[in-house]
Amino acid sequence: MAGFKAALTAVILALTPAAALAQDSDAGLAGFGEAMAGLFAPPPPLTAEEQARLPLAMALADKVVPAGSLGSMMDGMMGGMFGAIIGTDGEPSARDVISRRVGVFSVDTDAITDQQATRIADLLDPAWRERETRSREFTEQAMGRVMQAVEPVVRQAIAELYAIHFSEAQLADIDAFFATPSGAAYARQSYQMASDPRLAGTMMRMMPEAMGQMGSIQAELDAAMADLPRQRNYADLTPNQRKLLAQWLGVAAEDLEYALMDATPSFAE
Repeated sequence: MAGFKAALTAVILALTPAAALAQDSDAGLAGFGEAMAGLFAPPPPLTAEEQARLPLAMALADKVVPAGSLGSMMDGMMGGMFGAIIGTDGEPSARDVISRRVGVFSVDTDAITDQQATRIADLLDPAWRERETRSREFTEQAMGRVMQAVEPVVRQAIAELYAIHFSEAQLADIDAFFATPSGAAYARQSYQMASDPRLAGTMMRMMPEAMGQMGSIQAELDAAMADLPRQRNYADLTPNQRKLLAQWLGVAAEDLEYALMDATPSFAE
């Protein structure tokens, strides 16, 4: 089940800008999903003109997101970047077993030999190989069901976007392309290409360079804010101001003090 939760988390992360997930319980996972849903207000209804274009847009969406395309994307993810993250690529790993079981102690599994890792995994779980294999198979099957349920909703949202952003003539032109063999091939392959290790690996390899730019970006942000007065923290407020602020926010005074300990702006925030 942990593998399935990790895989579902990976999908959510792929479809959302940023997230922090508690994976310790089903309630935490459900709560995360509700929290993410709450970030987005329900979209406004389509106008009469957009509604009139919706049938044509829906026919186009059926070609752009053909049945099973999200499942194919998930298959690629399970063998690519997300597979490496959640452990569904390659053979069952004794080190993965050790990390999950004793990770709270921050054990450096790279310092353990393959033979030692196997012996430790055997000691912790004599059936770890079969358990890993079954977990992987279950995760792949379960994620397939999730994608099957999600796909019609995604297709509907895409159709609505097409109806909003394209005229009837443009929709007809785009639909004509996807009706060709080349267009149909593009539709079938586009989601698989999005999760291809060539692209996913490139993105991961670029991560150090992207993170390395954060220092200079933070410096630029600091310079842009240099002429502004410093934000107030708890120590800057008078006792009466603290009391009023705690009342307005509906929090205890000690919670307010903790929340306002550091008012330093940061690009990472």
